[in-house]
Amino acid sequence: MTEWLAQLALSSLVSLAIGAAMLGMLVLLARRLDWLNGWREPWLAAAVLTFASFCLGFLPVVEKAPTIKLSLPALTSPSPVSPLVVELASETDGTAFFWQWGLLAWGLISALGATISLARLMLGQWRLTRLVRQGKSLPTEGELARHLGVLDAPKELRLVLVEERISPFATALPKPTLALSQWALDNLSLEQIRLVVRHELEHLARRDPLAVLGLQWMTALLWFNWPLKALAKRAVDALEQGCDEQVLRKESPNRRRAYAEAMLKALRQTATAHGNDPVAAFSTQNKRSFTLRIRHILNGKQSARKGSNKALWSMTLAGGVLVLGLQPQLALAGKVAEAFINPLPEARVTSGFGMRPWPIKDAEFKKKRLHRGIDLAAPRGTRVQVPKAGEVTFSGTMGASGEVVIIDHGQGVETLYAHLDKRLVNKGDRVERGQILGLVGSTGKATGPHLHWELHRDGKVVDPASQVPVLAEQ
Repeated sequence: MTEWLAQLALSSLVSLAIGAAMLGMLVLLARRLDWLNGWREPWLAAAVLTFASFCLGFLPVVEKAPTIKLSLPALTSPSPVSPLVVELASETDGTAFFWQWGLLAWGLISALGATISLARLMLGQWRLTRLVRQGKSLPTEGELARHLGVLDAPKELRLVLVEERISPFATALPKPTLALSQWALDNLSLEQIRLVVRHELEHLARRDPLAVLGLQWMTALLWFNWPLKALAKRAVDALEQGCDEQVLRKESPNRRRAYAEAMLKALRQTATAHGNDPVAAFSTQNKRSFTLRIRHILNGKQSARKGSNKALWSMTLAGGVLVLGLQPQLALAGKVAEAFINPLPEARVTSGFGMRPWPIKDAEFKKKRLHRGIDLAAPRGTRVQVPKAGEVTFSGTMGASGEVVIIDHGQGVETLYAHLDKRLVNKGDRVERGQILGLVGSTGKATGPHLHWELHRDGKVVDPASQVPVLAEQ
């Protein structure tokens, strides 16, 4: 659980940082390149990369991938050995306790926020679907279709008339649908209706409803990511402005005022009705954006030639591959470990890690040799607990070490427990942090009851005290 919560926190921070960088870059460019405000693809691509940066950390980590040493504030302690994994402090460390509760609180808050956002989104989608289904189907051929300007629309298009007082809108699910309202027929001129219908047909041709639906799901899941929300808003503004431009490009200049008036009427109606319906006519919901769109419509200034969408999405794909290459660094799950706790909290250190005289009275007595772990003295039968979750790879007798248990914690980290009086786990067992693995004893070559504890990383011995600060203080 701690690993997953730590991954959630890191992914949240990474997505916020990437989203803020993307947003800042595009906003600065848009101030100098006005046509960027009407080009949806850069904003969509930035939103997708921001969302992807959050998701990448939860993907399986590629084995042997190069990693970057990561650390979280107050969760680590200085160590003479450079770790390849992020180790949290001992459970006896108050800061670790504080951060664990902080991670738990953020996990609950983020889950609650996502649940509420998704519930609201699905409720809105359900209302929209029900509204369309209850609408009266209209023919897409004949005199009415000719007046509305839908004769050249796709054959699969469904045209419906709804009773709600809303502006016309288009939706792509479950099939391309253009919804008109009695309000629009009563309050807009035939010329304005045709312009609005053409605007919505342009949305369908560009698959804007699907793009907006994807943005809505991303912002609902990452409800806390304000840069992603801002990018999604700018993307919606851009696709609306892009449709405006496509419609007006084929119209005479004197129709621009009629189009602007239709926009204002639809705006007033949408603001008091279904303002959150996806891709409703003139669905921009910001006053500044409204003003810019009206100016753009009335001025009749055509945007400069934009770059190739294929080139842009190719660059986005390349950026995605780059971020994917950093995935092992973004993935804390499996690398950010739960705290290494003391296997014998009440024990005292009788012999530390490093060179020492051999204490056993045999041929090697008093000769200097490497002590590959630390010795923790405790009464015979004291329970030894698992310091971190893992899998038992050995449980049996090992020469001078007596009764031994070895646990693989993943990412090249193993721990060894020697001189046990009794082993309580078997090879292949999955053990959890705090579980009892055996009892203290003096089997093998030992001067008295104690636990010999070793830590191996990638086959090399490491001082266990570097991972449990309280041991280093003894």
